[in-house]
Amino acid sequence: MGAALRFRIARIQAGAGWGKSTAARAACTGRSVRWIEVRDAPAESGALAFLLADAFALSRVALAKLLKEARNDDDVRALVEWFCAHRLDLEPLLAIDDLHLLVEDHLSMALLAALIERLHEARWLLISRRALPMPWGDWLASGDASLAVVADDLALEPEEARALLAQQAPHLDEGALRAALSLADGWPIVLRFAQRAAERAGDLIALQAMTREMAFAYLAEQFTSESPQQWRELALIATFARWIDAPLLERCGVANPHAAMRWLRESAFPIHDAPTRISLHDLATEAIVRSATAQERSGILLRLIAALAECDRAGEALDLARTYAPERIDTLLAKEGFGLLDAGRWESVEQALHAVSLDRRRADPMLLGVRAALEAFHGNVDRSERLYIAAIRACSDPEFHSALSRRLSLLYINLARPEALAVIAPVIDEGSAMSRADARSIHALALVVTGNLEEAWREVCAALDDVSIEGEEALVARVSMRAAWVAFHCDLPADAERIAMRALEMARRLGDDALQAMLYSILSSLSVTFHDDLDRAYQYAFEMEASAERDGNRQIAEHARRLRFSIAIECGSEERAATVSATIDSGGKIYRSDFFYAFATATRLGWDRHFSEAARRLASCIGEIHNASEARALVATTAMFLAFAGDRDEAIATIERAKSAPPRTTAIDRNFDIVARTHLAIAEIFVGRPSLALRHLPQRVARAWDRALCETARSIALASPAHAENERYAALAALEAAGRRGFARLLRAALGTLQPRLPVTAGSPTLTEAEMEILRALDRGLSPKQIAESSGRSVATVRAHLRSIFRKFDASNRIEALAIAKRRKFL
Repeated sequence: MGAALRFRIARIQAGAGWGKSTAARAACTGRSVRWIEVRDAPAESGALAFLLADAFALSRVALAKLLKEARNDDDVRALVEWFCAHRLDLEPLLAIDDLHLLVEDHLSMALLAALIERLHEARWLLISRRALPMPWGDWLASGDASLAVVADDLALEPEEARALLAQQAPHLDEGALRAALSLADGWPIVLRFAQRAAERAGDLIALQAMTREMAFAYLAEQFTSESPQQWRELALIATFARWIDAPLLERCGVANPHAAMRWLRESAFPIHDAPTRISLHDLATEAIVRSATAQERSGILLRLIAALAECDRAGEALDLARTYAPERIDTLLAKEGFGLLDAGRWESVEQALHAVSLDRRRADPMLLGVRAALEAFHGNVDRSERLYIAAIRACSDPEFHSALSRRLSLLYINLARPEALAVIAPVIDEGSAMSRADARSIHALALVVTGNLEEAWREVCAALDDVSIEGEEALVARVSMRAAWVAFHCDLPADAERIAMRALEMARRLGDDALQAMLYSILSSLSVTFHDDLDRAYQYAFEMEASAERDGNRQIAEHARRLRFSIAIECGSEERAATVSATIDSGGKIYRSDFFYAFATATRLGWDRHFSEAARRLASCIGEIHNASEARALVATTAMFLAFAGDRDEAIATIERAKSAPPRTTAIDRNFDIVARTHLAIAEIFVGRPSLALRHLPQRVARAWDRALCETARSIALASPAHAENERYAALAALEAAGRRGFARLLRAALGTLQPRLPVTAGSPTLTEAEMEILRALDRGLSPKQIAESSGRSVATVRAHLRSIFRKFDASNRIEALAIAKRRKFL
């Protein structure tokens, strides 16, 4: 306000109740001001002339004659000359309040504009509820006028409003203060109503009710008589749409959308204004909804629901349909169902489906597809698959058939099932050019699942090139996300990170929080898998959670929290894990279908040596995981915790169960395969079969993170009885140095309870069965390669056993080892 008064012409334009006059008088404190109140003007043309004459003590008699001539000639030049001839005292600021009452008085408006133009030394403060017909553009260009002080400038900040209300009504408690501030939402007049209501209200509910009633009465007095009937429809659209812009009004059938927006800005309605859109104050919205007739409401809503869907606001259209027009739900879902799900409206769509007839739900392809997506969301994969297949069979539109096939293929990809390729391959050439490019990117994902990595990378690069030329940015960002995923599985971390970061920039520009969440998930995996940077992975998981929360997708947000917990456990950070754990929903199917979170939870229990409880929890999750490789890894992990608990028989049975499931070594499965094999090896060690443990461990592991754990397991398995404790804890120290502090802490806890479980061979308290077998083969004169071929072991495993034998016998070569073995009656 103070900045506006530095200009020669300052103006305040806001609706009733925003404290325009109060703010103006406060800003003018210490200044010499001459106030003119328009509401005191006579009800005749040129009324402003009389107000100016009275303010400067000029004769009304002389003015009356000039005013009559001005009315007849529709010319104010003589009046202007008369005022200028009297040499008005223009040193003080001239403030004219309630000028909106003279907007229809063309003579007064013309006189005011002419006097401002003529009297260059005068300073003016013009206060009005609506825009005045003045040459504002010229005055702004010349630097004479300020920008208008509007409602948003006058709205009280929460702290300011709280302090003001607490000062005016000190008897209000904290609950009443919060309720009043929430109702006011910065509108000063409502704070006054709340203050008055507090004088009589006996409780919080009464305070809110009385404040609302006073506000509604005030709105009715101020606006009902002022609102032209032809604009009532616009007010209803603004009320039900929450916020409006010109494109929405155009689709609603408003003849001149920009003029309508201008009228709403200039009206006395309390609004929140932005450069391109307008929303009404909540109390004004309530008042208009209460005053609307059923006929008015029905006519507006039918057009508005369709218009919102066309403006990519299908979620708001669904909310309106559910509240006011349930008969429109089936039409809206049949057209916008997938769009609503992509926008994160899972719960509202699921609830809205109950309003659709059973026959329609079973026959309409879109509704079948929506039901399939909801079933997948809840983890009912088999039912989701059947519904997608039914939707595809019922669909006759090529474009939509392609969309359904793409979604079914993505479902299979998430389960790492090779059927994904058979589903997506036929639709690569269906639909529009952009649909085909989208299908090609999904086809690349399916190729990854089936192990065709080079072809997958070529395919996704071609799809990305296609959409980058003429595709919408949203599609480019989505295909880029898939390209980053393919690059990740093709062991191209630099390409994956570059593409993901570019897609993230596009997603931010688009405001697509769901896509941002998926990209942060990929970046988090990159940080763990290729950079061993757990701190950065944790930060990406945090950003993933924030994006999902903004999108309203609680499932992804919960998954992100579980990912953060898993990373914190892997880091060995108990404090960070406890902080995240407090925000996690401990129930639901997300826990039971997330391997890494289940493993992290078991690891946390293992730190405190609650191995049996950890194994029980893991076993309860096995049937909930549909990805075969992930399920095998979970079985192997369960076996490991059973072995930690000392339940040897059950651990061995579980080991055999994991071994009976054939491993899958495609790119998408190999991480789980390494996890399964490593955990099986550790389980074998703890059930007393270290020689079998070595058979499980992979010989070549590219990732340093996994390689560290494999080497630790191998070192524990080969540790000599004489120096077992030192060698095992040295292996754990190396594991901690590699960054796997959480797993190292788990193994340390398990080793602390480990009793000697190595089998005893007749005549030998030190050699394992496998070592005895190799010792006998040496005695027969076989080389390590020949031993490997005859025993079914790898050469590396045979050499590892030989090193163990040499160490136990303190021998430097095979001749010495055989001599010692014979002397000790091993042979």
